[in-house]
Amino acid sequence: DYILPTNQNTDETANWKTFTAPILLSESDKSSSGLTSDPIMSIKYPPEWSIMKSSNNVGYAKFIEGEKEYTVRFNDAGRGLPPNLNITIDNETYTIGSYTVQKGIFKQDGEIILMSATIGKDSINALILFDVPSINQQKYLRIYDQILSTFRFTE
Repeated sequence: DYILPTNQNTDETANWKTFTAPILLSESDKSSSGLTSDPIMSIKYPPEWSIMKSSNNVGYAKFIEGEKEYTVRFNDAGRGLPPNLNITIDNETYTIGSYTVQKGIFKQDGEIILMSATIGKDSINALILFDVPSINQQKYLRIYDQILSTFRFTE
């Protein structure tokens, strides 16, 4: 008898590295959320990538793959896109475990330039912005989706 192999649900991110950063909240947001300190977020990233944190470990990280750098910003309310650009945004909302994700794909003249994700639980939200390179876009969008799937708030 021939037995068909079963589909193993392997976690492609199991051997990925972990990056952690505080979610910067105003004192009033902390108070209204019942928090005494800023919550910590964590995400995983591919093992072949390196990471360069900002000098105070808050705000942004540069993922380095070979000689290419990709910026990921945390809690950056506005990237400061130049005005008068032909920008369109494709939005999608879904859940990852107990988190609500609002994802946006920003396109300029039809080319993807940025992926954003607002991830929330209770009254705490984290904003993550991913630069999207002009080549191999689908590859990086898939990696960024995998990174988002590893997102966690820690206390």
